[in-house]
Amino acid sequence: KKKKKKTKNATKSQKEEEKGIWKSERKRREMFLTTTLTIQTRAAFALEDFAKREEKKGVSCVDVKEGGKGQLEENDVVSVNYTLYLSDEDGTMGSKIDSAKFFVFGVGTGEVIEGFDAGLLGGDGVGPMRIGGVREVLIPPALAYGAKEVGGGRIPANSYLKFVVELVQIK
Repeated sequence: KKKKKKTKNATKSQKEEEKGIWKSERKRREMFLTTTLTIQTRAAFALEDFAKREEKKGVSCVDVKEGGKGQLEENDVVSVNYTLYLSDEDGTMGSKIDSAKFFVFGVGTGEVIEGFDAGLLGGDGVGPMRIGGVREVLIPPALAYGAKEVGGGRIPANSYLKFVVELVQIK
């Protein structure tokens, strides 16, 4: 009988040991999965950020006149004067499409096409606009209206747009 008890005790100890090993193995696997998911999530966000940066590189900016005081920042509410032209990929101005004086909007809030925001905030080594500055902004179709025709055909699908923008006021 003593041998049986020892066998039972040994078996019980082995079971407890196996249970402990199983728990540590489970914890190790959970930690591995959590770490893997975290890395994958961070990688996905990094790729998304990279893609956005690459898209914004497609916007070409040239300052015609540098502004003075008051540098533009994202989420600022601004007033601008602009003239919009259809353009070729190389930036050659085509026909005038639209113009506006004292057009008010929030920068980076989705009120205008993405390329317009990007152009005001800078690109191609050009910094954000300043009050009184005038800038030519060439926007590729992907950051304009893409494959959509806009304005009853005035802006054909896949058009490059060129804006001449004057920053009048930062509110």
